[in-house]
Amino acid sequence: MDNMLKKINKQSWLLLGIAAVASLFFADVIFAFSILLSGALGILNFRGIVWGAKSLIGGDKAQLKMLVLSMFKLLVMFSILLILVIFKLINLFGVLIGFTIVFVVMVKEGLIAARNKENAAITDDSHSSSDE
Repeated sequence: MDNMLKKINKQSWLLLGIAAVASLFFADVIFAFSILLSGALGILNFRGIVWGAKSLIGGDKAQLKMLVLSMFKLLVMFSILLILVIFKLINLFGVLIGFTIVFVVMVKEGLIAARNKENAAITDDSHSSSDE
């Protein structure tokens, strides 16, 4: 899981950087900043989900703790974005692009991991059936 988290982090930052630099040719600095900020929030949110899932496996009252932390994260993210929108420091389309980039990278890496796990299970099944 840590390997997948590192891949998602690395690929997301690379694509966010490319998108932000490319947007400077077509839009203003606020648009590029919006892409980077929302991407960073998306990556932090994913890290929080991973951390919460690990703690959920860990023990008692973990579900309640994860629920409270998830609600708190959502409140913090919403508050940050709302304040920045009110002061016109971010562009909503840039925010959408940043979140979308991180989401697409997460889905891509998740599908690759699932396919690799499925292929490993098929290989294990074929080896165990040939041993019989």
